[in-house]
Amino acid sequence: MAKPLRILHWNARGLRSKVTTPRQLLKDEDIDMALINETHLGPADRTRFPGYVIYRRDETSAHQARYCGLAVLVRRRVVHQQLPSPPQDSIYTLGVQLHVAGEDVGLYACYKPPATRLNLAELRALLPPHRRGRYLSPATSTVSTQRGTQPSPTTRGDGSSRTRKPTGTRCLAQKCPPITPTQQPTHQMCWTS
Repeated sequence: MAKPLRILHWNARGLRSKVTTPRQLLKDEDIDMALINETHLGPADRTRFPGYVIYRRDETSAHQARYCGLAVLVRRRVVHQQLPSPPQDSIYTLGVQLHVAGEDVGLYACYKPPATRLNLAELRALLPPHRRGRYLSPATSTVSTQRGTQPSPTTRGDGSSRTRKPTGTRCLAQKCPPITPTQQPTHQMCWTS
């Protein structure tokens, strides 16, 4: 029987000064994928996580102040690819599709700034009905499949979430091709350690 996929979701509130915490958790808990919110990293920050492919969405203000920021770390042995993040005004998103046990599973790190109002249409755009496979967002535990929404404590029967969802404006990363455990990523915003 295949080993279960282990996923970590963490709101870092600044990753640079706390990088040893997730590194230790990744190792001690044998984590396959981590979704990290509020990284507060800039383009020049090269935080490393040995054995993982790192996808980032860094945000800076007009005055170059770092804020928000998302990171998704995927263990190198897991077959995956980055998912597109549609243009959004109320949530920031960064997604990765994993190929696990013969199924494609999409997971999104999401962040909604406190001062913005959530646009549910933007959230639903992450879960398009034509996509095959399951899509998860640990921030709200929303699960959707091609056949419809699976009920969960935070999901209504109509597929809308009862909890708040994150915000987005622009994405610095371009689309990456699927990455298998033996490949190196070729994109500037995803790299391995």
